[in-house]
Amino acid sequence: MQNSMLYRRGVVVPLDRDAVDRLSRNDVEKTTRVEAIEIASQQEFEDLWGSGLFDSVNQRIGSCLDDYEEDPIAPQLVPALKEVLILFARKEKENSVRSRFLREVMSLCDVANKNDVPIYFIL
Repeated sequence: MQNSMLYRRGVVVPLDRDAVDRLSRNDVEKTTRVEAIEIASQQEFEDLWGSGLFDSVNQRIGSCLDDYEEDPIAPQLVPALKEVLILFARKEKENSVRSRFLREVMSLCDVANKNDVPIYFIL
């Protein structure tokens, strides 16, 4: 099944090499070992989009995070991604939806760094 069928509007980190391979081939199953964060609604996506977060990530690391796009962030770029997330998180109210999303993605960055795997943005 395609990545977007399971993880539409989300951020995904593979937890083993099989998951890395399946995500890179766009052929995942419900049993594929990943950690994922869902962007819960269109409104939440539009709020994140309007914040400039995805544009800032794209500018910093040369990615192509965009609506209806899937873009893996290579392991060596994950630290730069986390730096952008930290900058945005500092501007947010403690318990806002954006703040929670940023903290969760920062946590995924830590998992990706530990396991030397990419992070997939499936928007």
